[in-house]
Parts: sequence; C-alpha cells; structure tokens
Amino acid sequence: NYISTLAFQNNENFILRDITQNVLESTSYGFDFNYGKTVTDWWYLYSYISIFHEDETFIALESNNQQVTNTLNAVYIDLANYLNLSKDGTFKGEIGVTYLSGFLEGSYRLEEITNLTLGLRKTLWNKRALVSLQVNDLLNKANSRVYSKYLNQDNAYFARLETQYVRLGLTLNFGNFRLEDNQRNIDKIERERLSPE
Repeated sequence: NYISTLAFQNNENFILRDITQNVLESTSYGFDFNYGKTVTDWWYLYSYISIFHEDETFIALESNNQQVTNTLNAVYIDLANYLNLSKDGTFKGEIGVTYLSGFLEGSYRLEEITNLTLGLRKTLWNKRALVSLQVNDLLNKANSRVYSKYLNQDNAYFARLETQYVRLGLTLNFGNFRLEDNQRNIDKIERERLSPE
C-alpha cells in the first residue's frame, strides 16, 4: 500500500497532528500532451498539458475510523516562450506561465496556483561574459491555500513558500577562449618515428 502523511484534528483538545499511515487505496491517471514549435525565426513555443485524476482512500482516525476518499480532477498547464531578441543571437528572453488547478497531498487539497516568470540573458565580449535576469512569480499566485474538509474535519493553512524572487547573474569565462586548434596533425616523419618496427 501507498504510505501517506495525513493530518487529523482533534476537535475536543484543539490539536492538529500529522500521522504517516498506509492508505487503503491510491489511484492516479491522466493524459499528457507535449507540443513544441518554432513559430518564427525568433520565437519558439513549448507547451505541456496534463489532465489528470487522483483519489486517495484512508481511515479517518478522528472521525470514528471511517473510510474517506479524497478525489480530484485537475489540469496542469506549462507554457514557455523562448525569444531571440537580437539578430546576432546575443540577447534572449523567456516568458513562461505555469497553472495547476489543484492537487492532493495526503488528506489535504491544494487550491489553484499560477506562476508567471520572465527571464532575460545577454552575452557580451564574444561570449566571454553572460548577464542574466530572472523574475519568478510576478503575479504572487504561486502559493495556495491548503485545506482538509470532510466529515468532522475542517482545517486549512496558507503555504507561504519563497516563490517570489529576482535573480541577477554574471558569468565570466577566462582562459584560452580564442584557441580553436591545437595542431593535432602529425607529419609523416613523426608518425614513422613513433610507430613500432
């Protein structure tokens, strides 16, 4: 059986506890679609779509050990746009959006999340340096409310993960960046000298 961490609230003592237990049944299935296409010479589109079903049946310890089935039908969509913003290919961008309509996590359900990202990168000095900027969770909707509501159970919390950030990067390449050929050809005299007789 599948092992899951389940949350149960004791309504008399006002205690919420997490318990790891074998669930009675856990089922997941879905349909996934991938598609990528060069839309123009400067724009590439990638998409991933998943339509899925999940259910998990467990024993509700704080509800007279009744059997409970948590069921969810949901969709996950990931769209990414890769853009070439300069003719010489040194300035590139990325715009992406991820959407999840819901998810099961033990006895909890996660509400929908949306994550909008933006990225820019510029190479300099004949690709010896790279400057990049990435912004994540522009809409501040990548965190969701997590709740458990069945029988005599009704609790929730708001997950506040660190999803909003701005990242600035600088990469410098040192060394023999102009070295293109190390003269690998061996002339006939040298080959004869090295070959066993």
